[in-house]
Amino acid sequence: MPISDLYNQGGDRLSKIVKPISSFFKTPKVEASLAPTPAPVQYNLKDRGVQISDDDINSFKPLLYGEVSNRTPDKQALEANVILNTALNRVREYGNKGQKKSLSEVLSMPNQYQAYGGKQYQAYHNPPDEVAAAKKRQVDLIVENIRNQIKSGKYPDNTQGAYYYVHNPDSTITYDNLRPLFAK
Repeated sequence: MPISDLYNQGGDRLSKIVKPISSFFKTPKVEASLAPTPAPVQYNLKDRGVQISDDDINSFKPLLYGEVSNRTPDKQALEANVILNTALNRVREYGNKGQKKSLSEVLSMPNQYQAYGGKQYQAYHNPPDEVAAAKKRQVDLIVENIRNQIKSGKYPDNTQGAYYYVHNPDSTITYDNLRPLFAK
């Protein structure tokens, strides 16, 4: 009997099986999961009129990594707060003008934050050496501290409402709260 012919013994006689073998095995039907994707967690900064998500906060990390690449560790946290506050102030102002923008959108706008998309920005995801990896850990720690403040619902604005800032030659930062966000 050729192997391609399969027979079933039924009582005292043999009968040829004409159905595919797979039809003899029951396979459970797998239903496609229609569970909704959970919405990202939103934190409401009531005193600022801004909402921010964990995704927004995480999108801030590579930008901060690039922006603080030439700052001393004692100035990195200050600069992180200045950058984030100017971006949050922009989010609020866009909202006031009827243009809902997320923090991620504001951070990625062209010509707004120098480090966005640059070499240092890209290095955040794959630090090339131990010095860069240590800087990444420092940035992650700074951002986690900021996240905890945001989670509490209060994140103080250290820029007095400014949309822009300037680095001074003496390593201080000046907030430019006279320059409007929208040119007239």
